[in-house]
Amino acid sequence: MTDPLPSAGGHKSTTLQDFEADPRMWHYLPLHEALEQRVVPMTIIGNRLQVASATPDPDLAVLHRHFPALQIDVVIAPANEIDRVLAHAQGPDA
Repeated sequence: MTDPLPSAGGHKSTTLQDFEADPRMWHYLPLHEALEQRVVPMTIIGNRLQVASATPDPDLAVLHRHFPALQIDVVIAPANEIDRVLAHAQGPDA
């Protein structure tokens, strides 16, 4: 994973080429929600959770309901890389 870079539209962008989600991240964003919204939880530092999305405005209402004090930063990543990370998280039988 590279450091997020500024992109057009004000959102930062990143690559998930070598990224594997930490299994603990699914506590904050359950895998079924991540699959539905096509997002990947990347890191959490303090009260800030960074998620990768192919779109700048994924529906993350579940995060706001369960963790109202959590700040969510969305970074843009290629859809095919998000799909790869999500497929890996589902395991080989998915």
